[in-house]
Amino acid sequence: AYANSGRDKNKSQFYVTFSEAPHLDNKHTIFGTLVGGHDTLDAIEHLPVDDDHRPRKSRELTILSTVVFVNPVDDADRHFEADLKA
Repeated sequence: AYANSGRDKNKSQFYVTFSEAPHLDNKHTIFGTLVGGHDTLDAIEHLPVDDDHRPRKSRELTILSTVVFVNPVDDADRHFEADLKA
């Protein structure tokens, strides 16, 4: 999902939702779907968080790479088929 940090802030936030988030409807842009890497998503979901539901600073999380697909199903199939042939 994508959210603007506020008027004239020139900042934005990207975040992942792990389940439906109807409270974000008509407030933020929700886009995309996970087509692989469910183990990574599961690991992120189970990180310890503070009282504000933010990951605790004692543990670093780094996403090393992402792939953006125009059509998640067709593009993902071609991407994974190419990986299998490599």
